[in-house]
Amino acid sequence: MELKEIRPAFSQKPKHGPTQTTGEMSVLSRFQNLTLLGPNPSPRQTLASVAPREGTAGPQHVLDLTGYRKVRSVGQGSFGVAVLYERQSDGQQVVMKQIALGNLAKPEREMAMNEVEVFSKLHHPNIIAYLGSSVRGDVLLIEMEYADGGTLAQMLAVRSQSEPLPERFVLNIFEQLASALSYMHSQNILHRDLKTANVFLHGKGTVKVGDFGISKIMNSNVHAQTVLGTPYYFSPEMCEGKEYDEKSDVWALGCIIGEMCCLKKAFTASNLSELVGKIMTAEYVPLPACYSDSLRHVLGLMFQIEPIARPSASELLQYWIPLIYKNLGSAEGFQFEAHHSRPKQPELLLKVESMVHDDRATTKSYADGSTARVGTDINQNHPIERTVLYQLHSFGSSSSLAPLHLPPTIKIMQVATRGQHFVAVLEDGTVYSWGEGDKGQLGHDALETWHHIPMRIDAIRSRRIVSAAVGDGCSIFRTASGLLLACGDNSNGCLGQGNRASLLVPKQIAKLEHIPIVQVSSGTTHVLALTEGGIVYSWGSSDNGALALGKRIHIALEPERIILPQLVQNVREVYAGPDCTILITTQGDCYCCGSNAGNRLGLGRKVASTATLRMVHLDAAKRPKIVAVSVADTHAAFLIEGGFLVMFGDNSDGQRGAGHKFELAQPSIVRQLQSRYVVNVKCNHSYSVATTDDNCVVHWGTRTGTPESAEDCSESRAGSNNEQRPSLATVANSTTALANILTSLYKRETILEPADVLAVAFESLFLAFALRKNIKKALEHSQYQ
Repeated sequence: MELKEIRPAFSQKPKHGPTQTTGEMSVLSRFQNLTLLGPNPSPRQTLASVAPREGTAGPQHVLDLTGYRKVRSVGQGSFGVAVLYERQSDGQQVVMKQIALGNLAKPEREMAMNEVEVFSKLHHPNIIAYLGSSVRGDVLLIEMEYADGGTLAQMLAVRSQSEPLPERFVLNIFEQLASALSYMHSQNILHRDLKTANVFLHGKGTVKVGDFGISKIMNSNVHAQTVLGTPYYFSPEMCEGKEYDEKSDVWALGCIIGEMCCLKKAFTASNLSELVGKIMTAEYVPLPACYSDSLRHVLGLMFQIEPIARPSASELLQYWIPLIYKNLGSAEGFQFEAHHSRPKQPELLLKVESMVHDDRATTKSYADGSTARVGTDINQNHPIERTVLYQLHSFGSSSSLAPLHLPPTIKIMQVATRGQHFVAVLEDGTVYSWGEGDKGQLGHDALETWHHIPMRIDAIRSRRIVSAAVGDGCSIFRTASGLLLACGDNSNGCLGQGNRASLLVPKQIAKLEHIPIVQVSSGTTHVLALTEGGIVYSWGSSDNGALALGKRIHIALEPERIILPQLVQNVREVYAGPDCTILITTQGDCYCCGSNAGNRLGLGRKVASTATLRMVHLDAAKRPKIVAVSVADTHAAFLIEGGFLVMFGDNSDGQRGAGHKFELAQPSIVRQLQSRYVVNVKCNHSYSVATTDDNCVVHWGTRTGTPESAEDCSESRAGSNNEQRPSLATVANSTTALANILTSLYKRETILEPADVLAVAFESLFLAFALRKNIKKALEHSQYQ
């Protein structure tokens, strides 16, 4: 909770001189109860207490909270106090905002409760984390993440008499704030009070947006009946009392960027009338000459008077900020340079996926910790490989590709998913997770319905993770030393802890503590682990023999060794599919057990399942070497040496790529791909996807999706008779009606022969990808030039 830069005036209402026009008086009448503070408040002012509003109490008594040790007060305002505590259970420092509801008028109470509602909906690495809330007596407590670096306003106040900030430092913060705004707006939330005092500095160059007291959950455009926020950051439409939307937040973001570059407010004035006049005409302080023309251009776009002319936060993040980096010389922007002294060099353009290492960087500062920091050694211009993770949406003739919000300098080694939640393992051993978290499977020490943005799992930061596997509501992690850790739902025993207790953070599997594991794989309800000596362990549950522990054992709450038949030797790889187990040997032979639904394991239509390991026969005469396998509910794909695909199981949706939907009793090769080299394959319930060595994504079968073009939805429109579709709210209590509306929204399409969905010119495309209906996550390695 920070001191606002506007406050109730204690003097009489300002008197307007006779020279003011009627229009000016109409605009200024909205600000008659507000006054301006000085344009550059000191750090002390930022955290100082403000005079209580009329009818409210003075400074509040700080509560002693059980399980917390008070450290110090970090802020006080008219609504309450913000206190830094240390959580005794884990030593974590948190901020507790304490608001005395009994001292507030009804609008102020509503504002306090609104902060909880908005805050609890946001989960993003560049937004102060909401940790919980409660009411004790008449005091509302909001627990939140503590940012130990102070605020951006404090940092700029200290630096106000110094040289301008390096452009790459400005871009680093610009990128993070745009990411936070893009996420908020995707959740239909306006911040409405974005300013430097509400931007918090965190360790390693991270910035976080906070203070959501006057934020708004948008159902439509917001009509401003009253003034909310800080005048220096108001948009023209807010000054005029017009309806405003997320483009007002973009204007405020422009004010922050201008303030960082100029070390003073983007719109400066000696009085409120002059300030409003400058805002209405977009008369902002020009950037110093040391900043690039690209940054000037983008700031000019953000300060367009008409909201529709401003870029969205998403457009800034995905196009404009990368363009500034692209046009910024590779050796420029790391330190302040006067424009006239900048050396004349051939222009070195950085592409959006372009990054080189700066071996000269020896000092560490706040700016140095940025994930967006880019450097160059002009003597050795060696590229560094990095990873970009994209979400691909494809249906009909339309497709879209958008990068996920991950640090831009990372290299991803693996992405694990079963469609509901996602885990990314980085080269440095850190792990990010996102998606469904209602069973604790994300490892964030919380139950989350859906976590939209990838977030680092801090609970295992001290360990170097090298791989991961995910099941139905659970996650398994393997360390460099071969230890296994697990978290999430344990109702099926998949966590291997010897009990059924679920875990919110990863915990080591004790039974395998002294048995180094080289590979782990998870099905929906069971897990497999392989040692360097070829010993296989299984645990979890299966009614169809997928545990390979015998016919009578359907559940194992901790790892149990599988007794392998004499023929199954030198196991190279284990694969746990949905209720089935597959072992691949060093000779390329394949053995399976578990459910044979749809004859997906090739055991014959009459064999429903098997609890003993049996060999998978692709071609009895040639015995091709199996490289990889993917199994869905009723069909499977085997990738064999030479880049060929052999399919088993059901074909009722065309998922075997045979060019038809008729039943196939025998294994079949995907003939349309025989002339191409397949490097990876994944099977979903009713379709299959593969990637080839020429960087193409190939799809066949039946998928569900939402048409995005007139051509794609022409069929559905033809049958609608122009009837208005009912809203979800009107059918929420009717199962039949809800099913009908979902059927009208989501369409099915069948592709009988493999067709290219996407082709891109990157190196080492799609090391891994996952599927969830028509949404595919594609992992792509690109090399900066």
